[in-house]
Amino acid sequence: MAEKKEKQPIIVVKKITINKGGHHGGSWKVAFADFMTAMMCFFLVMWLVVQPEEVKKQVASHFSGPTVIEQQLSAYGAEITLEKLFLDLINEPLKAFQAFVQPADLTPDLFSLGTKKVVLFHIAHELGDIARNVEINQDEIRFDIPENYLFEKYSSKPAAQFVTIMEKVRLLTTGLEHANVELRSTVMAQGYPPETHGELSDIANARLDLVKNQVASSFENSTNNLRGDAQVSERNWEPQTPAGYVRFHFKQKEALPEGLKPRKLRGELGGKGSDASVYDEFVNRMSESQRKKKRRN
Repeated sequence: MAEKKEKQPIIVVKKITINKGGHHGGSWKVAFADFMTAMMCFFLVMWLVVQPEEVKKQVASHFSGPTVIEQQLSAYGAEITLEKLFLDLINEPLKAFQAFVQPADLTPDLFSLGTKKVVLFHIAHELGDIARNVEINQDEIRFDIPENYLFEKYSSKPAAQFVTIMEKVRLLTTGLEHANVELRSTVMAQGYPPETHGELSDIANARLDLVKNQVASSFENSTNNLRGDAQVSERNWEPQTPAGYVRFHFKQKEALPEGLKPRKLRGELGGKGSDASVYDEFVNRMSESQRKKKRRN
């Protein structure tokens, strides 16, 4: 009988592979960022809850309307607004960034608009062909409004459109800061009947008081100075000047508080200042743009 074969031992080879922990991605960063955002919102809500009503209204107003940049893009056109923004980014980057987040109900200081071209467009947008003899220099702005737009003929009684026009003027004066504002009410005697000549001085002064009160009540800053004078002229020596008018003259103060730099409007238009022909060009462009918009609508 054959010998039984010895059983061969079964050798089991176990290969143990140790897998090191692989890269687990950056998903935790997203979750952490969401958590931090939620916490910031929570603390912001908590801060708002304890604020007075005035602060809550200001915050709501800030986020409820378009920014100043958006308002300017619609009012002045992209070319003018982007030109101003480009210059501001080069000269004053922090103020340019601030303009993005300022609410539209913030009335700008005319001298902070940066360039004469933007100031021209701003005045043209508000007053159109009502303003005459518009002149803009580095530190002063001047324009006239004929008497027939503001007052009834031969009197100091406000015309029907007086309130509407003064509201437009208020949009130019409200934001002024560290400015000297001078008003001049001029009555041309040659345009009045002879029997009224004894009253012309009273008419000029009464007109001045009406306009001066409107401008004074529009100031948001107490750093402005306001003065005015009334005059009667026997003859109109300047053909381009209206028969009778109210002149608005804004000028930056020379002496400013310590730490403040005087603002200077950049860009030369029409030589030293900006004459009426340049202003008329802007008014025509504005009118044409508005007509095209109406036709599209």
